[in-house]
Amino acid sequence: MTYSLRSTEEFIDIPMNKAPHGIAASLDVESLLTNAPVERTIDIILDYVYQHHVLPSLEMPRNISREMLRSCTMEAPFRCPQGKLYLQVDRITVEVLFAEAFMSYVETTALRPKSITPQIYYRYIDDILICLDNLNSLENLRNRLQETLD
Repeated sequence: MTYSLRSTEEFIDIPMNKAPHGIAASLDVESLLTNAPVERTIDIILDYVYQHHVLPSLEMPRNISREMLRSCTMEAPFRCPQGKLYLQVDRITVEVLFAEAFMSYVETTALRPKSITPQIYYRYIDDILICLDNLNSLENLRNRLQETLD
């Protein structure tokens, strides 16, 4: 199940249309777009591509796919507005795609045990809108999300 929204408008409209009861909160993953764990996210993407339960895996060897993802994200050349060429090292150049992959893994892992079921759980990139029955449930889920992030 995906919890990702396509726009900020959807993120804003949900509380108005769902009429949640209980404790509503907004959570934010601090600096995810510029600090997503590159190697971990690459592993998440490769596991999805090569170990998917329905889709066949790629014919391309996994190590080739890994190197292609690393070359796109770990050492990407870019030119500044003044024309000087720089090499971006250990930072993601496709931030939103990696953030989506990483956060999808985090929330699927954190929400897998069904002991806490939010009334509302939606995410736009790294901003989460959540509604649970009580403050204790909210804190438990926040802790599970944080543990999965670490």
